[in-house]
Amino acid sequence: FHIYCHEFYEFFMSWGCTLLLVTDPRDTKEFIRMAKKYHPVFTPTAPTQYMKLAEDETIGDLGLLCLSGSMPLASKVQESFEEKSKSLLFESYGFTETGGATTTIPSIDVLAPMMGGSEVSKKLFHPLNRLLEMPGVTPMLRMALMMVGRRNCGMIMNKAMSLGSSLILPPISDKKSREFVGSVGFPFVGGEIKILDEETGGEIPISKVVKEKLRGELCIKGPHVMLGYWPDVGTGFDEEGYIHSGDIVTIDKKGGIHIVDRTKDMVNISGYKVYTIEMDDMLYEVPGVSEAAVVGIPDPDRPGSERLKVFIAPTPEYRGKIKEEDVINFFRGKVAKYAVPKSVEFMDELPKTPAEKIFKRGLRDTEIGKMKKGGILK
Repeated sequence: FHIYCHEFYEFFMSWGCTLLLVTDPRDTKEFIRMAKKYHPVFTPTAPTQYMKLAEDETIGDLGLLCLSGSMPLASKVQESFEEKSKSLLFESYGFTETGGATTTIPSIDVLAPMMGGSEVSKKLFHPLNRLLEMPGVTPMLRMALMMVGRRNCGMIMNKAMSLGSSLILPPISDKKSREFVGSVGFPFVGGEIKILDEETGGEIPISKVVKEKLRGELCIKGPHVMLGYWPDVGTGFDEEGYIHSGDIVTIDKKGGIHIVDRTKDMVNISGYKVYTIEMDDMLYEVPGVSEAAVVGIPDPDRPGSERLKVFIAPTPEYRGKIKEEDVINFFRGKVAKYAVPKSVEFMDELPKTPAEKIFKRGLRDTEIGKMKKGGILK
């Protein structure tokens, strides 16, 4: 039902890989049991899964190469998961209309922090690539894999990843070594992008976006995108053939794309734009936060404007201990005065979509319903 899983599992099946499927996405115990028994090398899943896995005391040293997709990954979640599982986690980005992933971080850059940095990894990867292209090398590797066995090979790679994560991998805070933390990488080969101004809808030159650190809507075209919305071929594109993603992005000096927010999740407070994803990420710095979402709701005191409400699901040991005023005070001095949330609600678990994304629209609709029922809104 979600392009994220379909894309990756079809891709790995075409390579003849062994696939491990956890039928219940909430069953972290089963995920950990299968990982420790069968020793997979790679896993793609959603940030909410990594949140839950990081909270499980039995996670141990998994030593996995992990991909996060379907919603933004908070740096604190990445840091916690990597530290506790001794794994390496990176992000990719895409949506159904682009056939799944449309930007990613190249493997050479994903593994660079564990190989002494980008320059060292490039020096190692090029001769390795030439070696693999030599006649007879690939069949020999396949024969060696068959002799060692898939599970034993996975175990060796898990141990190597775990050891490298413990001894070599720099912390998330090391921006120089972990330069791609927070980035979803670069467009696929053959893909093209353009950035549109949020206000005017006009195109902003990429060089200007980078130089002036501007934000705008990401638009994509290329051979990997859809033909159109069924049954009408050609629908869903602008006059230049681009699909409008609805995502606000920035681009760093190396060309890496950073997702700032969804246009529909962006909040308008008295004419000021507030990007809720940035505030979501900040909330994971509060001790005891398991899941968090910042949502814009109508402001009854200022018709046409909105106010911010925070929803938090605390970890079990922090339930009842995090106070509303503590969360509101946490934002004071970190964000503009107009962006300080007005209220906080605590829940055992935040609602999710079938794809395990935090369901912000559901939170907003439920809150508006309560406001109307209470006579606060008409």
